[in-house]
Amino acid sequence: MTELYDGVTQENWLEELEKTRLDNRKYLYALWALSGTPGSMLDVGCGSGDLVMRSRQLGITAFGVDQIDLSDKIYYDPGWYSQHDLRSPFNLRSIDGAPSTVDIVLCWEVAEHILEKSHEILCDTCANHLHRGSYSRLIFTAAHPGQGGTEHISGRTAIYWRDMFHARGLNFLPKQTSDLSLMWKIIPGACYWLAANVQVFERG
Repeated sequence: MTELYDGVTQENWLEELEKTRLDNRKYLYALWALSGTPGSMLDVGCGSGDLVMRSRQLGITAFGVDQIDLSDKIYYDPGWYSQHDLRSPFNLRSIDGAPSTVDIVLCWEVAEHILEKSHEILCDTCANHLHRGSYSRLIFTAAHPGQGGTEHISGRTAIYWRDMFHARGLNFLPKQTSDLSLMWKIIPGACYWLAANVQVFERG
């Protein structure tokens, strides 16, 4: 069995992701309802790729990157997915035909699974793929210290991540963060922690 960077096997992690798959779709659709659907998207740490596929069904040019090997899944398409260890620098152009930057970058509950020594690389991946423009956002969530969960080896405060992204030219958007958090709070489901952890950024 394939072991992932936080010590969980790929098979077990896919089973964990399945438990929240439908709930995560609700959060994605709520995001689009609040802000409108973007033209393009990158999901950093996309897991099974479900949110990427749902976005593509809505006409969004969406891509995903994760360390999981999805090549044996019936929905796998190398045109939208890149298998890559996020502890190493990533370039979306490694996918044939993909753009260098996108309108929206998602990174949901990924950072806490990666040791601090690789946080700079993860933040580079998120920030470097966000273009400048009137509709350009990073929607980022990460477990805070003490939050329960599978192999949370690196929980950090919201301020820690704001400082990391500010150093990369991204501005924290408090109103957009509050609006999205409030919308997510009223969605019934298992992923209640997303509303508490979400932060919205734009490139300055």
